[in-house]
Amino acid sequence: ITATDWSEFVESLSVVDATLRLDPLGVYEKMDFATRDQYRHVVERIAKRVGTAEIEVARTAVELAIVASETVGIDPRRVHVGYYLIDRGLARLEAKTAYMPRLLERLTRSVRAHPTLFYLGSIAVLTAIFLTLLLLYGWSYGANWLELVAIALVALIPATDLAVSVTNSEVTHTLPPWRLPKLDFSDGIPEAYRTFVVVPTLITSTSGVRAMLANLEVHYLANADPSLHFAILSDFADAEAEHVPEDDELLEAAIAGVHDLNARYGEGSENRFYLFHRRRLWSEGERKWMGWERKRGKLHEFNRLLAGARDTTFRTVIGDESVLPHVRYVVTLDADTLLPRDAVAELVGTITHPLNEARIDPATRRVVQGFAILQPRVSTT
Repeated sequence: ITATDWSEFVESLSVVDATLRLDPLGVYEKMDFATRDQYRHVVERIAKRVGTAEIEVARTAVELAIVASETVGIDPRRVHVGYYLIDRGLARLEAKTAYMPRLLERLTRSVRAHPTLFYLGSIAVLTAIFLTLLLLYGWSYGANWLELVAIALVALIPATDLAVSVTNSEVTHTLPPWRLPKLDFSDGIPEAYRTFVVVPTLITSTSGVRAMLANLEVHYLANADPSLHFAILSDFADAEAEHVPEDDELLEAAIAGVHDLNARYGEGSENRFYLFHRRRLWSEGERKWMGWERKRGKLHEFNRLLAGARDTTFRTVIGDESVLPHVRYVVTLDADTLLPRDAVAELVGTITHPLNEARIDPATRRVVQGFAILQPRVSTT
């Protein structure tokens, strides 16, 4: 029994799965099993509520996507069947199938559609309730208006803190996490989605350099993929001068370590492991020589470097720079963060899904749909 791949077996017999594979955008069959299963559960829920066959709901979703594909200049995500199952097109599918959301569903959707209003509004209402109870308590013991104002001022911060805690607890328990759809890159990340895994850090000692390189090697072993590259973005520690005597020794140790990793895993090339090291600049505010804007600055300048900038403060670059213009995504890790096996493939598979790709308003230059940044779940070992 355990030798059978039941997910593959069930999908091979599912008429709903076969129908959804007619997705005009051709994305459905490229997704991972969990996402396809998520789509099928939506079909099941709607069919069960309206009393119709699941295949009819699936056909309706596909038909909506086909109609969209025949419209010139339409948003490509509307051509994907998933747009009508888990995205903004769900309302059209429900209208087509005569599905009526229940009151709890409508409330949940309203909260998700206006999260800031509901979140801050809940905190404000709870704070007002807590303050009102305290003021009524003070008034019942004969407090005058001046004393009531004093009570309100003293209790405002604790009441707000309590309101935030209650709101966070209720949100966690009443709104389940929304699983983002993913493409299945378990067999390898396509070259078009070439990705850098970078670790911004400070070089302060040779032992620290060795530990940093060892961590980078572990990241690679857990996520070995031809389209992945691994880099250290480094600065020297803050100093009273632009150069200090121990700088050269530390930098040489880092360079030698990166060359060694490429010799062992690079298969004759220098495009698997990289070192990007910045020079110090004078900070008038700190009154010291330091890496510009520290960690944030390293990431900002690295993204500019990928975009073609040549005026960054990276003075030492070890690795094949011809790869840089072809990099699409960057995964940033802290120096003490571990990267689970195949985690990068899942992240890239998530952000490249058509429903997750960032759509930027040309006027405001803001992301109005999809995502430009993903923050994955982080757990403590």
